[in-house]
Amino acid sequence: MVDPRGTMLNVESGADDIRYRIKRDNQIIYVHVLKPDIIPEDKRTCDKDVVRPHSVPAHYLMHHPFVDISALTVIHESKYRTSEVSHNGQTSFLKIARFPDELKWIIQEIQAYHALSGSSLVSKLLAYISESLCADRIIGFLVEKVNGRRAELEDLESCENALDQLHASLVHGDLCKYNIFITDEGPNFIDLEDSVLVGTDAWSDELKQKERQGLASKLADTSGLGRPWEC
Repeated sequence: MVDPRGTMLNVESGADDIRYRIKRDNQIIYVHVLKPDIIPEDKRTCDKDVVRPHSVPAHYLMHHPFVDISALTVIHESKYRTSEVSHNGQTSFLKIARFPDELKWIIQEIQAYHALSGSSLVSKLLAYISESLCADRIIGFLVEKVNGRRAELEDLESCENALDQLHASLVHGDLCKYNIFITDEGPNFIDLEDSVLVGTDAWSDELKQKERQGLASKLADTSGLGRPWEC
C-alpha cells in the first residue's frame, strides 16, 4: 500500500524550524514547520506549512539536457547531497540542493563546470536535474563518474601542474586529497561548490597562491577531513 503522506526524502531539524522534502504521487513536496516546539513529536510529519519550491535561475543554465530526478536509480550516497546514480545504463554522480539555502552551492558548482567545459581537469557535465517533471525546476546536476584513485602526497608534482591549469579559470576553494582523483588523463578535481571564478569580486592572486602553497599539506593530511562516507 502506498503511504498517502508520501516518502520522506530529507529532513533538516533545528531549534527554530524543521524542513522536509517528501515524494508523493511522483511529485516532490516541500514543507516547513516554523514552530516545532508547539507540535507533538509524533505529529511533526503531518502538521506542516507548504514552502515554495526552489530552483536554479534560468540565466545560470546553458545548453545541457534536463533529466527528471525520478528517472535516476541511486546506487549509493557519498554525502548528504551527493549520490552515485544510474541513468539509462550509465553510472554518474548526482548533486542536488535539497533545500533553498543549499541552492547557492549548486549554482556555484554549475558555473565552475561551465567555465571548465571541455577540460580534463573536471568531469563532464551531463545534465541538469529537474524535479516533479518540471524542466524549469532545476535543483542539481549530473556529471560523469570519475574513474581513478584519491590523490596522495606522491602525486604532488602532477597535482601542482593541474592546479596551475585550474587556476587559469578558478580557485577550487575546498581543496583536500579527497577532492582530487588521479586518472589516466591526470588529476581530476571534484566538489567545486566553494570555487571562486576568475574575474569575480572574490577572486585574488593571494587566494590562488594560498591554495597552491597549501596543496602539499592537504595531500599529506591523514585527519580524514573532507572524506566521503564510503572511504
